Amino acid sequence: MSVMVTGRMNVNPDNLAKLFTEQADVFTAVAADAKERGVIRHIFVRGEGDTAMFVDEWPSAAAFEEFFGSQTLIPELMAAAGVMGPPEITICDVMDSPDRV
Repeated sequence: MSVMVTGRMNVNPDNLAKLFTEQADVFTAVAADAKERGVIRHIFVRGEGDTAMFVDEWPSAAAFEEFFGSQTLIPELMAAAGVMGPPEITICDVMDSPDRV
């Protein structure tokens, strides 16, 4: 069964959204690396106030941890966006339920 990974970041979401345009090629390169390592899905979401989150689905916690721990572009993007401190990462096992879509 896969895992869902959330990463809550202390950042102005508008700064992050601006970076999506300014450094689209870097985000695309990170996504390509994630795909090669097995990511199932990835999105960013706007939180309340100065928060944003990424929400990923990975085949395993180990696959995510290997990717995130070795990715050199992510820290650069976080710094450029003005992320304050490391993201608060939560990893949860996906439950197989009859209403899953």
